[in-house]
Amino acid sequence: GSSERPFEPEGRKWLSGMLPRFIRQSGIGAPARVVRIHKSGGVTGVLAEVSRIEGSWSKRIYLTELVKLGLSGLDVQRVFTQAGAEIDSDFELASFLISSNKLIADDGARRAYLGAAGSIGSDFELRRVLSSLIKSGPVAAPLAAGLLETSTSIDSDFEEASLLVDLARQQTIDAALRGPFFKALATVGSSFEHSRVLQTVLRRTDLAPEARASALESASAVESDFEAAAVLLQFLKYNSIEGPSRAPFFRAAASIDSDFEHSRVLQALARRSDLSDGSVLELLKSAQAISSNF
Repeated sequence: GSSERPFEPEGRKWLSGMLPRFIRQSGIGAPARVVRIHKSGGVTGVLAEVSRIEGSWSKRIYLTELVKLGLSGLDVQRVFTQAGAEIDSDFELASFLISSNKLIADDGARRAYLGAAGSIGSDFELRRVLSSLIKSGPVAAPLAAGLLETSTSIDSDFEEASLLVDLARQQTIDAALRGPFFKALATVGSSFEHSRVLQTVLRRTDLAPEARASALESASAVESDFEAAAVLLQFLKYNSIEGPSRAPFFRAAASIDSDFEHSRVLQALARRSDLSDGSVLELLKSAQAISSNF
């Protein structure tokens, strides 16, 4: 407190009890301590020491030093699991996972990593973790599907849409990703953000017909007539409506209540020179729903 006491013997006894806790909490000498504990007690010893630490910052420091030592697959799982269970700070947990994502080498590590990420409550920090997995380039389908499933817990439309835009820019939406991707997109309620994702997807020239059809079906869920029309206009810039795309295209067009926006889409379609007779007929049928004489 504010009183002076002799160091001997009570002070020395007090310091001997407080110093280990102070060292743990402050992170002082963490690199050397982790190496020393690891030599005598292995990964189990270091994880036990981490459990004695009260603060998220120091826990992250110790775990970061531990993963530098080279761990087996099972030990990597243990580290990710303990990080998710014990690091309370969303920022500190996200920072640790981002710095350690190169350790995901098998299914066990992937599940443990995404499980730890799923314990993050902050939409921003969770999106930051998941985006870090894909920013270096396309990722394996199981990991991409897993991160999309984890992302459905993000409540912020902006953060969810930003993640999906990142993914759509990095890799095509193939058969393995189509279901998880559009399931995640269905959680985005904002018409603007939903449209932003779909327009990014439709800019790709390597989309399979099934992915194009799924994107058009998703466009029907966009409540804003302007944004839904923007998606369909983007589709027409890069794709033909023939084949599997025709039916979902006209269903999406039919979901547009605004005569102006509906007409704008159909006029863009009518300018194309590659329409089959069947598509022209569907265009005329769609035009009958427009009430405005102009």
